[in-house]
Amino acid sequence: MRFPDSITALDHRITGSLPVPGRAVGLFWKLVTCGGYGEIWGPVYLALIVWPASRLLGLQLLAAEALGLAVLIPLRYSLRRPRPVAKKPGPVPVPWERYSFPSSHALRATEAAAVMAVNFPWLWPVALPLALLVAWSRVVLRRHYTSDAVVGILLGLACGLLAATLVPTLIDALHR
Repeated sequence: MRFPDSITALDHRITGSLPVPGRAVGLFWKLVTCGGYGEIWGPVYLALIVWPASRLLGLQLLAAEALGLAVLIPLRYSLRRPRPVAKKPGPVPVPWERYSFPSSHALRATEAAAVMAVNFPWLWPVALPLALLVAWSRVVLRRHYTSDAVVGILLGLACGLLAATLVPTLIDALHR
């Protein structure tokens, strides 16, 4: 399957119009982008699951992550869209990370924001803007195109809301 040329052209225009961040601004965006790292969220999920008072929240976040990856990985392999700037290999090679569509950072940050906000509704005004900042950081740092981030946000919202809704229902059903 091929990525649509019209979206690719628009993405190239948007990315090309962005200034390359200077040192201080680049550092800011690199710190913001950490909010989407699986290497950070994985231990958070586990810590929440182990702590009895937060077990449900941890299970919801982990379920959202699993749902997100179940959608993201096949999409990346079917479209094989290259990143705006090639990704340097990390310490542990993850094959699907060489492709950009959709953004896993945008997906992860948004699904976490959705799960948190469902459990703590007063967090919506904070959690959603933080997730959007993480998504935009990926575009500014030229790791993703705008459409990668937008689709990551939409998928993250869907996966987060679905997990936050279904996990308590499944747990209730198991305890009956």
